[in-house]
Amino acid sequence: MRIAIEVRRLAYAMCALTAFAGCAATRPARCVQASYGVVYADDENRASSVGTQLDHFVPLVRQRIGGSAAVRPEIWVMAELPADNESGGMTSRQSGRILLRTAREPDQSFFLAHELVHLLRGSDLDGLPPAIEEGLCDAIAADLVPEAAAHLHAARGIGIAAANGSLPVTLMLGSPGLRTSLQLVATAPPLSWENALTADSLGADGMRTRETEVRGVGYIVTQRILGSRGIDGLREIAARVKKDDLDRVAAGEFLRAAGFDGSPEDRIGAASDLLGKEEIPYVPGLLTKEIAAALVRECRPLCEGLTSDECLDRLQPVLQVGALYEPIRLTDGPQLREALRGIWE
Repeated sequence: MRIAIEVRRLAYAMCALTAFAGCAATRPARCVQASYGVVYADDENRASSVGTQLDHFVPLVRQRIGGSAAVRPEIWVMAELPADNESGGMTSRQSGRILLRTAREPDQSFFLAHELVHLLRGSDLDGLPPAIEEGLCDAIAADLVPEAAAHLHAARGIGIAAANGSLPVTLMLGSPGLRTSLQLVATAPPLSWENALTADSLGADGMRTRETEVRGVGYIVTQRILGSRGIDGLREIAARVKKDDLDRVAAGEFLRAAGFDGSPEDRIGAASDLLGKEEIPYVPGLLTKEIAAALVRECRPLCEGLTSDECLDRLQPVLQVGALYEPIRLTDGPQLREALRGIWE
């Protein structure tokens, strides 16, 4: 299962004009009229299936956000999104259109619910910074598609940890005689939560390469506000922020409402809050590149003359997440093997 936000590198192309200006897209040929909107897809069965999902989600999204926009969604279901966008969907509020990536379940349901929050939210939430709006979309989509929640939480937890400058995992070599531990480290310096919450675009300078961290911070802050104050609490803050200077007031408003007092320990602990027993199995897939880089950097002398696959079989690496869970074997799936082959010389 791959939830776009944080499993893959995301391209936050801001295609907000009626036809997603600058993002060439051709409307799929098949059309199905649903009760709450219209769906276009290249396959009529898929269009009908997404139409059923649309009719299921629209009233539920409206119920959860309140004060929603009066729009009849138009959904284009596509194998690939324009402008090299690797996310699960793109929304134009001006045109009322969502470009939805074809995906397996529960991913496609999650993508659709997420994008519908973007489309249907009312103007009373215009004051939300992009990171908080993304957090709201994630939170509501995870509530509506609970089978996607564990993977989302794993991705957001890793994003928060990376923003804090550390990853709560240890890479261990399980092969007898080679037992050692390698602490994975974030590949970039810590990210200011205040900067993440006040960026006027997720593709802004300084944020473009930190999407995973920004989304992690935005999600945990939004989730905590919703848990303590509900959507009305978020709406009240958005109204105040909309009237004032975003850079000056937004970060403090949202962080205080989420219960973050500014202490490093509080922010570091936020990652652990999202990484429980159900989330742990998804962590290796989220850190494949970091694991492969650590093995090449630290263990290459142990594999002199071996192929990457032979080295992996010799080292028998496992990943320890926290202290409460059993280590996860990394030799069973294809992801790490493929990543190693790509950087093995």
